Amino acid sequence: RQGFLVGVRQVTFLERPKLGDVLLVNVRATARLEDFAIVEGEVLCGEEVLAQGKIKLWIAPPEGGEV
Repeated sequence: RQGFLVGVRQVTFLERPKLGDVLLVNVRATARLEDFAIVEGEVLCGEEVLAQGKIKLWIAPPEGGEV
């Protein structure tokens, strides 16, 4: 499915990754209303949080109108 980023809130960049770092991106949907979703997430390198924040997404309905 496709969609668009429509908002960014409370995003904090704490540290820059270094070339070759392996990053883990954790995301979880915290709210959903019709075709919109709020997602919280964080980017980690090992145990260190590099960035965290919330984004708002518009998610296109599936083709054929099925949910």
